[in-house]
Amino acid sequence: MAPTSTATARHQSSPGAHNRTMPPVASQPHTRVEARDVHDESVSDEEQQHEEEVEALEAGQRGCHALDGDGVRGDELRQQDAVECNHRTGGDEQQRLKAHVPHDVPISPYHRPSTQAGLAQWQGRRRRPAGRASLLTCSRRTYTTANTSVVSSARASASLPDDATQALCPGLFLMERRPEAGAQQPPQTAVLDVRDLCGRDIAREKEAVLPQAEGVRRLSGVVCNTDPGWSLQLLQRAAPTVEEVSVFYSREPHLRAVHAMPRLRRLFLWGDDGALDAQPPELDELPPQEHDAGLRWLAAWLPRATLQSLLRAHGRTLVEVQLMVGTAAGPAGQHSWPASCSDLDALLEPCGLRALRTLVLWRVVAWLHEPAACREQRDAVRRVLPAAAEVLCGLCDRAVWQRF
Repeated sequence: MAPTSTATARHQSSPGAHNRTMPPVASQPHTRVEARDVHDESVSDEEQQHEEEVEALEAGQRGCHALDGDGVRGDELRQQDAVECNHRTGGDEQQRLKAHVPHDVPISPYHRPSTQAGLAQWQGRRRRPAGRASLLTCSRRTYTTANTSVVSSARASASLPDDATQALCPGLFLMERRPEAGAQQPPQTAVLDVRDLCGRDIAREKEAVLPQAEGVRRLSGVVCNTDPGWSLQLLQRAAPTVEEVSVFYSREPHLRAVHAMPRLRRLFLWGDDGALDAQPPELDELPPQEHDAGLRWLAAWLPRATLQSLLRAHGRTLVEVQLMVGTAAGPAGQHSWPASCSDLDALLEPCGLRALRTLVLWRVVAWLHEPAACREQRDAVRRVLPAAAEVLCGLCDRAVWQRF
């Protein structure tokens, strides 16, 4: 009578084998033995494919020696599997599994023991994966992506702890999930700077930039006088989401587009070209904003009437204001606004700057700036602003003129 292999003899003697004969261990001493649950008589093609993919993954991680039966690293594989099993289940269970698994079969939670006692312990750890995700399978230097069933979330299931997920699915990488419907989206962080485009005659490139303005948080360097139509479209595209805008040499349509931006928090307006001086536009007051909404930071060089209407419209929310303005003119009155201003307090008083904490008066060296006139101007301004407001001079206090 031909001798029976150790794996076959032990399997046939086990009471729960259901008369299913395991294939004998091949001539290579370290070939893994494939076995399925004894309670699952009919295995679908999809489950069989999943089992094969998991086996292929394990083979790829260990150098692809275990499944092709080359027997080069069998002892090393058994030792690694024993260490992994000991780490996951404890030393006692490892010793119990060792007694039930043939010597030629590495101890692994992915292979069913041949006895009923070992099977009961092994079944307690093994779970059918659930959910769909992208599985990265590797075999030596060949990498393929397959859509297979994997554990969707270890923390989402109380019956499947974190270490069990790693034990069941080594080498499975869950790709980035799409946010669920209704989930809170992260704040916008996109920044678009167009200062290098505005002064160039490149219509195709400018048209390509317009869609990029949708969804941005900061829009910088919008120069309006070189291409008024395109710059206006750019502002309108960014209006729903933009929070910070810097605009140079604006015209009335650009001012009104910026003034109507619902989420605007920081605004830089530079208009030293005098284009608005002939007929300075006045901006309408805005309806009351929600809590923590509205313009909070403003730096401006604008005609006097336009600046006053802008400050009045956002007076309830402005926290910091930086103005390009000079001190009082000399006896000859050779300077006009904004190079010279003798009644800045009268300009600011009706604006209702109740939330203001910092006012910076930026001076250009060429403009008239006398230290005595500067102190007098700042004292007059402090009297019409909230008590907590700080009034600084760009030259006397070395205040920094901010721009973006």
